[in-house]
Amino acid sequence: MHYVIDLKWVAIFNSLIFCDEKKGPVRQPEFGVELSNELSLMLQSYSEINLKRIPFDSFESIIFGYSMSEFDKSTITELVRKNENLSHLKLRVAKHNIYGDIEISDLAV
Repeated sequence: MHYVIDLKWVAIFNSLIFCDEKKGPVRQPEFGVELSNELSLMLQSYSEINLKRIPFDSFESIIFGYSMSEFDKSTITELVRKNENLSHLKLRVAKHNIYGDIEISDLAV
């Protein structure tokens, strides 16, 4: 068997491995029954909030939902334009076509 590895995805995956951030109190799962040793190791305590700090360059576009308000679209558009780390992002919008299907197109600014 021959596999092709897309280095873009390898780079994104590798950068995501090291971007965990844990917040809040540590919780211990309670199942009401005694767990086997194997399950106890897999289902250990965990932070209440687990976040990922995903690098900006991992994203290629923002798609605004078809029912999003114009105010929210313009607010986000302004924030993206002000941040040079987001200058590569394409701003797109979802709309229903005449058949009721959703189509994605570039946002007209």
